Amino acid sequence: MVDANRSGEVPPLSDASIREALHILQSPAGGLSSDGNVVKSAESALLQWESSDPGSLARGLMNIMKNDGNKFCLMILLIMKNLVHRRWKKRFGRKQAFFAVLSDVEKDEIRKFFVNFFLVSREDDKDSRFYNRQEWLAAAGLLSKIGRLDLPLAFQDLIPQLVQCISANTESLSVGIIDQGEGAALILNEVLNELLTKRLLVDKKYFAKISIDLLPLLSSSIFVPSMKYTVENLQSMSNQYQNAAYVELIKKQLRYAKLLSQIVGALLSGGFSKILENEGSKDSVRDVMGAIIDSMMRLLSLLEHLNSDDLLASVNELLEYLSDAVLEVQSRYAISFAEFLAPFLELFTNIIISSAEQYRQKPFLLSTPFLVSIFGFVTNVVSCSDYTPDEHSNDALESFRSQVRIYC
Repeated sequence: MVDANRSGEVPPLSDASIREALHILQSPAGGLSSDGNVVKSAESALLQWESSDPGSLARGLMNIMKNDGNKFCLMILLIMKNLVHRRWKKRFGRKQAFFAVLSDVEKDEIRKFFVNFFLVSREDDKDSRFYNRQEWLAAAGLLSKIGRLDLPLAFQDLIPQLVQCISANTESLSVGIIDQGEGAALILNEVLNELLTKRLLVDKKYFAKISIDLLPLLSSSIFVPSMKYTVENLQSMSNQYQNAAYVELIKKQLRYAKLLSQIVGALLSGGFSKILENEGSKDSVRDVMGAIIDSMMRLLSLLEHLNSDDLLASVNELLEYLSDAVLEVQSRYAISFAEFLAPFLELFTNIIISSAEQYRQKPFLLSTPFLVSIFGFVTNVVSCSDYTPDEHSNDALESFRSQVRIYC
């Protein structure tokens, strides 16, 4: 029984005692014991096991996760994230004479286990790679935490494995589940966003290298085809009977497209100018920008044909993610963005003008966050002093002024 006695002792660390603690914490009735201390005792036991031997606790949790399937999956992921946060590296300034941390061997076991558990299909368990959204997000939180602590010095195969998993599962979108491809995309998005927050020069150089390496593959094989496929299915749905199953599939595709938009946006945000300077990757930027413009124009034309409020909200969110990606890149790399300025400025200006004309005529279909994003882009452009001497941006700004004069 996981129950601290009066001297504060806890049971010996074993898979059985860990499993019992997890069962107490996960059980809705765990806190209804007559003495009211069962949950606290289980929490105390886990903390003391972590304090005395974090590696053995991690191995026990991984054994249970492997043998018990999804029973304790979410809880183990959350416990492991906290364990990694506290025990991955020695913390300076701690008063304790002894502070246990994970060894290099134990860290490597953790990396390999969770990558294999979520990204490698197991032939003996066909359903093992389908987890709910909470479990995938928890896995993303754990692996992104490890990635932030390790990269670029260790765990260099994490991002290539995630991209490989996404590439291998682009055709597997199904209703009602988060499959391996979408789950890998969730993890990749979290990892990239964690790495973007790192400020050391070595980290920025590493992220630029990631962007140069990944964007060509993601744009040609994943992002551009996915955007085209999603828009075409939306258009097809607007022209035929909208049965519930088909609507759910479209929602799934829109969710995946939003996720890919965030990933591509992160790569552009962290390495836009370097990608353009590289002969092997600069064309991928043009492909991505072209896909964003084309997708936004086609999505906007479909808004009034959508009879589902959920679909309308999802399409607006996708438009927002796409415009946010463009806004972020223009804000960070004003001069490098100049060659793309004219088409986006024209598109966003037309949206603003047409939305002003339609506001009082019929139900307003554009979301406030999307409009805020494109207003932010236009404001950035017209107030950017870096564009004054540039020929491309001068032409774009003159065209913008002409549009505004005609409307006014």
